[in-house]
This record gives sequence, C-alpha cells and structure tokens, in this order.
Amino acid sequence: MGRDKASLPFGDETMLARVMRLVAESVPREQIVLVAAADQHLPPLPWAATIIRDRAADQGPLPALVDGLAALPTNVAAAFVTACDVPLLEPAFVGALFAALESGIDAAVPRDGERLYPLNAVYRPSCAATLRAYRDGGRSSLQGALRSPGMRLKELPVEQLRRVDPELRTLLSCNTPEEYQAALALLSNDDRGV
Repeated sequence: MGRDKASLPFGDETMLARVMRLVAESVPREQIVLVAAADQHLPPLPWAATIIRDRAADQGPLPALVDGLAALPTNVAAAFVTACDVPLLEPAFVGALFAALESGIDAAVPRDGERLYPLNAVYRPSCAATLRAYRDGGRSSLQGALRSPGMRLKELPVEQLRRVDPELRTLLSCNTPEEYQAALALLSNDDRGV
C-alpha cells in the first residue's frame, strides 16, 4: 500500500476504527485486542482497547496471532481474528464463524479451494500453545501452522458463507491502492443504495 492502512480514511472514520466498530457488533468491546507493530502509530480509536505490540518486526501474522490469543481475558472461549484492512466486513459473517466452531475444534477458517483465510477466522485461545510450538520450531507460515499436527481445524467453504455475505465482502482486503479505491467505491454505492 505504501502507507499505514490502519489510518486510511474510510467514509467518516479510519479503516481501523471502522473494522473495530463492525467487529464490536459481534464481540463485546472490552474483549477486543489489537496487535500492532512495535513502532506502529495507531490512529485515534473509537474506544479504549487492549493494545499489544509485536516483539519482533516483520515476522508475519503468526506471532501476532499467538500473542493476541494469549492476551485475551480468561473468560473468552473463542476469538474472531481479522486485519485492519477489511473495511467491508459483515458482522453476520463473524457470527456464522462463531456458530461453526463446534466442541473439539480449535479454529473455524474460511476456505476457497486450497486457500485458507486465517485472518478472517475464529480461534479458541487454547490453540495458542499449538501455534506457538509451530512457530518456536522455526516456522513462520500461518497457513502451515493451521494445517500442522495437533491443530483441529474446521474449514468452511466460502460458498457456505455466501448466505450471510453474498458477495464475500468480508474477505476483500485493501492491500493495494487499487483495492482500496475499489472498496471505497463499494462503500459509496452502498451509501447511495446502489
């Protein structure tokens, strides 16, 4: 993207504030944990939230996921994990993932063919130990960690999630200026009722 995505304007709020607001439609605000880079400047937040910082730079999402799960309050049975660059997130999508997390399952993760969407998934905090062991073995792939021995994964075909998110907008991330502009256009069309 060339700049910090969390601070990008999206409608009348920053991208991070919007994602926080949408997640809070499915998760109590006091249970939202933000994981940021060690030196990342965060935009003003819509409410006080728990913020933890990456311990090492440029390690990818696996260490952030492990640390984020470990930082959750002990009464949290499951957590929705996402990135700050999914401003078209549908709260019903989040609810469907929580509903899919059956007893004995560590994570419910959307899947499109062979591709998993681990940053739009629901995890039990207890799986942090399995993820940490994978990471501590010198591996950094979150996809690999999810498919490692000991991880009990429920893969949800994205077609099943279309009933709550027909266009799968939750899975649209803004990684490039073009994707950001396309997401803004979709928001604009929504505002006009198109």
